[in-house]
Amino acid sequence: GSLPSGLSLSTNGLISGVPAVPGSYVFEITATDAAGVATEQVSLLRVLQPASPPGLAGWWRAETNTLDSIGTNNGTWVGSAAYAAGKSGQALSLNGSSSYISVANAPALRPGSVTLEAWVKFNATNGFRAIMTKPIGNGICDSYILWFDNGTLNGSTCDSTGGGPNLTYAFNPVPGQWYHAAYTVDGTTLQQTLYVNSVAVATGVSSRAIGYDTHPMFIGSDNDNTVQ
Repeated sequence: GSLPSGLSLSTNGLISGVPAVPGSYVFEITATDAAGVATEQVSLLRVLQPASPPGLAGWWRAETNTLDSIGTNNGTWVGSAAYAAGKSGQALSLNGSSSYISVANAPALRPGSVTLEAWVKFNATNGFRAIMTKPIGNGICDSYILWFDNGTLNGSTCDSTGGGPNLTYAFNPVPGQWYHAAYTVDGTTLQQTLYVNSVAVATGVSSRAIGYDTHPMFIGSDNDNTVQ
């Protein structure tokens, strides 16, 4: 047998990494000393499905794929597929124009209340950098969007006629450092909140309920009006 994908065994016997696929794996480890004397040990490793909180609409873990870990809303690479070392395991490596993820429109991606969250690491902090978006209409509106723009973290919702006010937080991330960013909107009260590393950094009330059409959702791009 062999180790599950995502794990590696060093020469000193240390298993490291994050397994990508749940299941039971049987493998044999052989240790050899300087005199050439060897011994073998057959081992069983059981990898469990990651636990997820209730109510998730989608979870894209990026373990060398774009699969939805809790549903059927699998993503598709637009442009070149690229992965990098993540906060835990692997991460998507996105540039917003020739390398990003599209997730087909589905009922689960059109909730009345929404939470967007992601571990993000910026290689640069200039310009417009979309994290998660679901466009609506033919203009610049998004049903929901979480994005970074020249020193601010932002969240917003729209319907077919417009949206706002945007939530904005002055944010100067250190390039190469991981941050947990989140944006929530209550569909009943229209209360919206931005979070950085689990701390609420901006709150407000949206002017309207979230509207939807048949646009896909994007991870790492906002291309309804070619802004990426």
